[in-house]
Amino acid sequence: LAKVINPSTTTTDESASTNDTTNGTTTATDDNSNRINLKDYKTAQELETKLDADVLKIELTLRGMKCGGTKTERAKRLFMARDVTSLDELPRKLFVKKKKVQEEKKRGRHHDHCSN
Repeated sequence: LAKVINPSTTTTDESASTNDTTNGTTTATDDNSNRINLKDYKTAQELETKLDADVLKIELTLRGMKCGGTKTERAKRLFMARDVTSLDELPRKLFVKKKKVQEEKKRGRHHDHCSN
């Protein structure tokens, strides 16, 4: 996967980070050991302008959140996670459905009306 760069953290390994100097956005690279600190961003628009679309996607994925859509939609969705102490506080619709349930629905084995 790719590495997500924390804008407040400097790294001595120049090959580990990519900063697009043409527009100042942080882009994804080789390793995901560094995560961005959402508190460093005041608005979803700031996330959108300072982070690459792939970085937004990776950050959403790491949180189990839906990662599709436009760069703007991704930034808004990620920003919603900024001020919560637990991701459980966010609406379920922001998260990827559990794979087992999705597979059962595809096969016609999952029935919403069953309580077991």
